[in-house]
Amino acid sequence: MSSDQFWSIFAMPIGLFLCFTPVLIVWIRQERKDQAQAKKRSRR
Repeated sequence: MSSDQFWSIFAMPIGLFLCFTPVLIVWIRQERKDQAQAKKRSRR
């Protein structure tokens, strides 16, 4: 596989990965934080 074929196939998935990975990390961390706060509220 030449480098031209590689980039024609994998450029978009690599770009999506680079763009959306930080967003997904922040989203998952926020969801976990919200769940932890909900558990604390329900224990009171």
